[in-house]
Amino acid sequence: MTIEDLRKIRPIPGFDCVKMKHDIQAKIFEEIEDMTVEERIAYFRRGGDEFRREMASEDAPVVREVPPAYCT
Repeated sequence: MTIEDLRKIRPIPGFDCVKMKHDIQAKIFEEIEDMTVEERIAYFRRGGDEFRREMASEDAPVVREVPPAYCT
């Protein structure tokens, strides 16, 4: 993907990436604020394990495509 290709991408109306990030962080904070350090570590490990399982499945979304210059 070239810089020109990136310039052609139009924003999604009404989508605010920074607001989404803050909302997700606030939700996680509420879930973990009363946890011990060990419980927090387990919480994030479970999330990582779940993410890896989802990415390993056959119907996982494409997270990263091979750059066109590398395709032969």
